[in-house]
Amino acid sequence: MKLRKEIIYLLLINLLSLPAYSQQWFDGSLVLSNGNVRVGRISIECDHDLVLFEQEAVRTVYPAHKIQSVYFYDYTTNVNSRYQSLRKSEGVGSRFYLYEVVLAGEIDVLRRKKSSAFPKHTAPTDYNYFIHHNNVLVPLRKFKRKIFPYIQSSSDKWLKEFITAKRLNIQLPANAIRIIEYYNSVVKDLNPIAKNSKI
Repeated sequence: MKLRKEIIYLLLINLLSLPAYSQQWFDGSLVLSNGNVRVGRISIECDHDLVLFEQEAVRTVYPAHKIQSVYFYDYTTNVNSRYQSLRKSEGVGSRFYLYEVVLAGEIDVLRRKKSSAFPKHTAPTDYNYFIHHNNVLVPLRKFKRKIFPYIQSSSDKWLKEFITAKRLNIQLPANAIRIIEYYNSVVKDLNPIAKNSKI
């Protein structure tokens, strides 16, 4: 445990000492675990689940457990990006990880870069995808078994008609995301699901 703390400490020192040009920085905001909001320049270190924050030339490193969410605008891709910090159980303990929000709504779709992926020029297949609903995190590959029965039972006939019309295969990840996206858009208008519903 002591060795792990020392490694993390050395990592933080190295990150703080890196020049700004060696990192990708964005203008954005950071919501801390205590609810405080900080606005400044942000750089995400997903491999280590850290957020580098810079304000008035002062840099601070925030580990995932100190964060609720991160928002920033990427000028190069013209995309608003959002990251969320979530606790994941690991054996007898747990740890916080940063997840990129791909789709937000009644049911969120999140992703994390695979450890085998190259740091730059990543493709959609270089990520592991997850579904987040009611504080439960489920791998996207379990959509058919864990999530689909729930959304099907709460959607009357309109979801089935959409799947049939678009000829979607619920076992394919890309199709599962399209189904969740459509479900979220309809639920946002109809709001038929109680907030305390569970999968």
